[in-house]
Amino acid sequence: MNQVAEEVGQQLSIVRWIDASKNDVWDAWTEPEQIMEWWGPEYFTAPSAKVDLRVGGHYLFCMRDPQGKDYWSTGVYKEIADRERIVATDSFSDDKGNIVPAVYYGMPGNWPEELLLTVTFKEVGGRTRLHLHHTGLPPGDVVEQTAAGWNGSLDKLEDFLLAKRGKPKGLHDEMTFMVTNEREIKTRNIINAYPEDVFIAYVDPEMIPNWWGPRELMTSIVKLDARQGGEWRFVQQDAKGNVYGFHGKFIAVEPPHRIVQTMEYEGMPGHVMAEEMTIDNLEGRSLIRTAAKFETHDDMKGMVVSDMERGVFEGMERLQEVFAKKEKITIKA
Repeated sequence: MNQVAEEVGQQLSIVRWIDASKNDVWDAWTEPEQIMEWWGPEYFTAPSAKVDLRVGGHYLFCMRDPQGKDYWSTGVYKEIADRERIVATDSFSDDKGNIVPAVYYGMPGNWPEELLLTVTFKEVGGRTRLHLHHTGLPPGDVVEQTAAGWNGSLDKLEDFLLAKRGKPKGLHDEMTFMVTNEREIKTRNIINAYPEDVFIAYVDPEMIPNWWGPRELMTSIVKLDARQGGEWRFVQQDAKGNVYGFHGKFIAVEPPHRIVQTMEYEGMPGHVMAEEMTIDNLEGRSLIRTAAKFETHDDMKGMVVSDMERGVFEGMERLQEVFAKKEKITIKA
C-alpha cells in the first residue's frame, strides 16, 4: 500500500434510503422554498436559501441556531447531471455571499477556504438512495460533528418529504463512513434489529456470508473462533474466479455489545488493521459504530482508494435486508 499515489484527506460519506421518488428528493434538494423546510441540523431553521442551479451558478444558504445566531454558506456548482448528480464547492460566507474563514463563526479546527460536496440520487423500487460525499474537512472531531449535522438535516429532509405525502414521521436509517485523521476510519450505521441479533450476525458463520462485503463477491468462512484470542479467516470470490482472503484475531469479544479484532488482507501481507466495533440499543434498533486504526497513513489511504466505503455501505445494506427478510418470515409464521 506504500505506492498509493492518490491523496486521501479527511472526509465523510453518508447514504440514506429515502421513502420518496428521485424527482421529489431532487426538487427538495434544489428548490429554495423546499430547502428552507429542512436545511440545517436538528432544532435549526433555514430562513433563507438562494439557488442558481447551473454550472458556474452560486448558492447561498442560511441556517439559524436555537439562540438566533445565523450561519451562512455558499458555493459554486461544478457539475450538474439533472436528477442524478450535483457537485459543488462549500464555504462559510457572510450574508452577502462573501467567503469568510471558519473562525468567523467561532468554528474550531483548521478549515480550508473551500470544501467539495458531491450528492448522487438513484431511485430503486420507488425509494431514493441518496449518497452524500463531503471532502476537505479538518481532522479529528470536526469530521464527526459535521456528519452529525448532515444526518440531522437528512432526518428533517425525510420527515419533510413524508409530511408532503400526508405520512407520519418514520424511523431514520443511517450509514456514515468517516476518514477522521491520517490513520483512522470510523463508521456509524443504524440497523433495524436488536443488538443481540446484530451481534449474532457478526459471529454466526451461517449468517456472515449473507451480508459481509460487496454484493458481487461470494464470501466463504474458512475459520471463525469468536472468542478472545480466537482467529478468523474469510475468503471472497468474484464472478471471474479471483479470490481475496482476509484473516485476523479476536482481541475482545463481549456479547452483545463489543468486538475488537485485527484484520489483514492477504493480498498485501504485513499491513494489519485493528478495529473496535460496538453495538448500542437505539429504542429496539442497533447503532453500530466502528473505529479502524491503521499502522500507517499509506495503509489507510490504500483501504480508502480500494473502495472500502462501498464495501461497508453495501454490507450494511445487505445486513438490513437480512433482518427485513427475517421479519417477514416471522410475521408470515
